[in-house]
Amino acid sequence: MASNNKFQPQVRTQSQIVAKAIGRLRRKYQHHIYAVGVTLIVAGQTMPAHAFGLFDPTQIALT
Repeated sequence: MASNNKFQPQVRTQSQIVAKAIGRLRRKYQHHIYAVGVTLIVAGQTMPAHAFGLFDPTQIALT
């Protein structure tokens, strides 16, 4: 007979608790995370100079 630990209390480590909380947040905000990532990629490709700060007023003043 295989042992069944369904009725034994589980002891979770701190990292397991944190991983579970991060997983819940990821599932909850998954679409928002994807939207922000896509926006950053599109903005970085349409304005590469701004993405690297090449037109930063401070940098222009120093050149």
